[in-house]
Amino acid sequence: MIIISIIIPVYNGQKYIVSALKSIIKQKANLYFEIIIINDGSTDNTLKVLENHKDLIIINQKNKGPAAARNLGIKVSNGEVIAFLDADDIWTETKLSEQLRKLQSDESIDIVWGNSQTLEDDVLSNFPSFCPLLGAAIFRKKTFMTVGLFDEELKFGEDFDWFLRAKEQNLNILYEEEVRLHYRRHEDNSTNDLKTRDAYTFIFLKKKIARYHENKRINSSL
Repeated sequence: MIIISIIIPVYNGQKYIVSALKSIIKQKANLYFEIIIINDGSTDNTLKVLENHKDLIIINQKNKGPAAARNLGIKVSNGEVIAFLDADDIWTETKLSEQLRKLQSDESIDIVWGNSQTLEDDVLSNFPSFCPLLGAAIFRKKTFMTVGLFDEELKFGEDFDWFLRAKEQNLNILYEEEVRLHYRRHEDNSTNDLKTRDAYTFIFLKKKIARYHENKRINSSL
């Protein structure tokens, strides 16, 4: 029996988290999964909204950002397969079953990563695309031993940073054409803060360049 650990980091997510949970419950398959919600210091009614939902593992922490929340979720997870869903996003109905089937079909596959589609004002965009959004993928838990956890210094772009590190480690990623995630655009998206976004983008790109030069130095000394 394969257990999938579904990790949801949430900070002030009362408006959308019920929709996110419904998209998990609606998954079309007989799957065994645990839902781990890391409440990252929410100050709204997120916890109250969750009171009526059973079988959730809810862990509270002080506000540390999504990277720290996801890392805690990974550490307490029981599954050998990990999936992430942000509290304001939605999965497509066959996301888990089809990605798990592909992951199990070949032991060499580390990650199955699908496309995303923007959802704004409950209207889907016309153009699915690939972006390394964690909610569009499914991961073998052991990949986080190879690549490491998310960089908690990054309050933005920690997903893209992890994706770059996974590529550097030559993990076997199966890319899909199917849409697996509806990424919700709204006024509270962290990507709306252009100054913060640009600052952290500079940081993780600087780290990538530093890793490149370090690997080059190591290889040249062999």
